[in-house]
Amino acid sequence: MSDLPMVVPEGSTAAPYIELIMGIEQHEFWASGLLKLTAEYPFAQCTFFDLHHTVPFGGELGGGSDLSAFLFVEPRFLPEDLNRFEFRGRQIRFLQAVAITTAEHRFAISHGSDRLEALLE
Repeated sequence: MSDLPMVVPEGSTAAPYIELIMGIEQHEFWASGLLKLTAEYPFAQCTFFDLHHTVPFGGELGGGSDLSAFLFVEPRFLPEDLNRFEFRGRQIRFLQAVAITTAEHRFAISHGSDRLEALLE
């Protein structure tokens, strides 16, 4: 994802180069595919991702799951000094994609993603 800069509005503190990561117990192809599709979104829509943004999947995952969106937070499983790094002259930031339910996504929209993150902690 960090090969290209996202379109970040002037005055925003968002990093134009990011990488998305997700913490799961074992590799799951659906998770990799979903993360890849999500990573393509800002380039297809000329937008950007930043801390506390939420992004819907376009429907619930199915199979009894009501997960339907990602919430982007500071990575929880990386040492803090690895949350940002420089590569090929670019400052790159990691954002952790946390899968959230439809109800949690609605809460984030109504009350703020930072409040949702605090509740999830």
